[in-house]
Amino acid sequence: MNKWRLLIIMVVLTSLVLIVGASIFNWNPWDSLTAGAHLRTGRPFPIPHNNAPFLIKILASFFATFLFSVIVLYLFPRNIFRMSIEFSLTTEILRQALLGLLFFILIGIGTISAVLSIFTVPLAVCLVALIFLSSFVGVMAFSLNLGRWLLEHAGWIENPPPLYLGLGLLILFALFNLPFVGILVLIVIACIGLGTTISTRFGADQPWNFNSFVEEEKR
Repeated sequence: MNKWRLLIIMVVLTSLVLIVGASIFNWNPWDSLTAGAHLRTGRPFPIPHNNAPFLIKILASFFATFLFSVIVLYLFPRNIFRMSIEFSLTTEILRQALLGLLFFILIGIGTISAVLSIFTVPLAVCLVALIFLSSFVGVMAFSLNLGRWLLEHAGWIENPPPLYLGLGLLILFALFNLPFVGILVLIVIACIGLGTTISTRFGADQPWNFNSFVEEEKR
């Protein structure tokens, strides 16, 4: 058997073991963020899925993430492909991560500033939604490229994009649920994803000026 194919099988099995193990041994870093959530009244925050087993939560989360990602990929294949190409350049990853971190800080400051006035509270909601969507699309492109890279090295070429996406997301979900470092991994991947989204303008790959549009109008 091709060593890359054996590696993929081992990675998939390890990812599944990590996800199941996080549920059985309660080592996941996420339940503690929601189980202790309280309102100002001191009463527990009524999160509908809070009492569900962690394995059910993560499977539901994976399904929702995969489904939304497939829809975005189907609607904007060219943009997502352009973004995924960025991850093929390993020298660019550090730059993308720093760019994403910078924008996280800037948008965080902007969100706090918007909350200070009742008139700009809607802007805070928009900024949070924008940074979440931007990071999500970037992480999605990262997952797509990760799955494609592994399968193509194994000799499994010409696969449907959802297969690349599913493999990449499975690996990331397992990493996000590692004890102690799962949150850190999520932050790093989110910064890389956001940086890629920003640098490629959501995969449009157009310069930050109107020259290209003016040239198209002149043709």
